[in-house]
Amino acid sequence: SGLTSLVNGVMGGEEERAEPRARAAATVTPKQLLEGIREDFVERQYLWSGDIDPELYDESCTFTDPTLSFQGLDAFERNIRNLRPILDAVLPEDRRQCILRSLEQDDSTGRVYAEWTMVGDLSLPWKPRIKVGGKTTYTPGTDGRIVSYDENWDISAGDALLQILAPTLRADEVAEHWPGRLRGAPAPEPRVKLADAPAFVVLPGFSNDAVDYVEPLGQVADV
Repeated sequence: SGLTSLVNGVMGGEEERAEPRARAAATVTPKQLLEGIREDFVERQYLWSGDIDPELYDESCTFTDPTLSFQGLDAFERNIRNLRPILDAVLPEDRRQCILRSLEQDDSTGRVYAEWTMVGDLSLPWKPRIKVGGKTTYTPGTDGRIVSYDENWDISAGDALLQILAPTLRADEVAEHWPGRLRGAPAPEPRVKLADAPAFVVLPGFSNDAVDYVEPLGQVADV
C-alpha cells in the first residue's frame, strides 16, 4: 500500500539476508500447518500484530491483500518491523482483536481456508473503529510451507480506510458495549425480566385523584 511504501522509504530500504534462514524441520505437515495458522490467529493475533510463525512460510511466498502484493518472507517481516511502532501507538493491544470465525483444510490440496474478523478502536479524539471481515487462502508448496497467501476483505479497501474518519460513539454503538464484545462474547442477560407481562397504557386524567393535579401543579379543581 502507499502507507507501507512510504514507511519503508523512511525507515530504510531492503535488507539482504546474510545467511539462509535456519529451519526447525525440512518439511511442514498438513496438521502442523493447520495448527500453526490457528495459533497465528488465536495466540499471536497476527492480523494486527503481524506476528506469524515464519516456520510455516516459504522464503519466496507471495503475500496478497486488497491493498498490495509482494513476494518474500523477508519483505513481510521488514514491512511489519517498520509499521509495528506506528500501529502500536494508535491501536494498543488492549483495543484491538482478531477473531477467527472458521478454519478448514482441503485434504486433497492441503490448502487452508480461514474466515475472520478484525476490529479495533483507534486512539484518536473521535474514537474511530476499524472493523473488517475477510477470508484468507493459504496454499502450501511441496515441502508443506505456504507459497501463496491470498487475503480478501468483505468491504473495499477504500471503505475500510474511510472508517478512520468516522466516529463510532453513536447511540446504536454505545448500547452494544459489554465486556468481551471484541472477542465475540454475547450480550449479558438482563438483570430483571418481565415474563408474560400484559400490555397496558397509562392515560393521564383517568382513574387519578384530583390531588394528583390540583395540589402539585396548582391547577384549579375544574381541571
